[in-house]
Amino acid sequence: GDSRSAIIQLKNVLQKNPDSKEARTLLGNIYNEIGDPLSAEKELRKAIELGVSKPTVLKALATSLLAQNQFQKVLDEMSGDTRIASDADFVCLQGAAFSGLGKMSEAKQAYQQALQIKPDFPKALIGLAKIAWFQNDLEGANQYATLAVKQNSQSAEAWQFKGDLLRVQGKPEDAIGAYGEALKFD
Repeated sequence: GDSRSAIIQLKNVLQKNPDSKEARTLLGNIYNEIGDPLSAEKELRKAIELGVSKPTVLKALATSLLAQNQFQKVLDEMSGDTRIASDADFVCLQGAAFSGLGKMSEAKQAYQQALQIKPDFPKALIGLAKIAWFQNDLEGANQYATLAVKQNSQSAEAWQFKGDLLRVQGKPEDAIGAYGEALKFD
């Protein structure tokens, strides 16, 4: 759970063995976790260069690209991977990329597909809530956000989004409560 120390340890490993595929992959994943998508992408691409199969790191790579608002690159990197149609995480990454490109119809389809694969999947429910919110359907956004926290009461991501939604609606005390729930789980 100590990401900073893990980064130091992995960098020490890479000083001794710069071609360590495992260290590069782990470092890329940790960089994603701490919110450094540029470093994550760099390490994950280096891991691929060193021989890690692209499918092994594709989710992490797509996550780093998404965080950099490189939405078309996410779709390009994922194209042709057969796992996308059956993995709710992949489908949600695709949905987020479509949403970032302003293709709300495709994004909505992707999130609905993710829910068919994995009912009550928080990322899909949050994605649908964001689409509703962006389309000024506050009631729909609230319904999806409420469903996300109800069906996934230990999802920090669901609680954080619920808090964000409450905050923009001028309900600071309720938002603080939702953020408190998010902190419990992350």
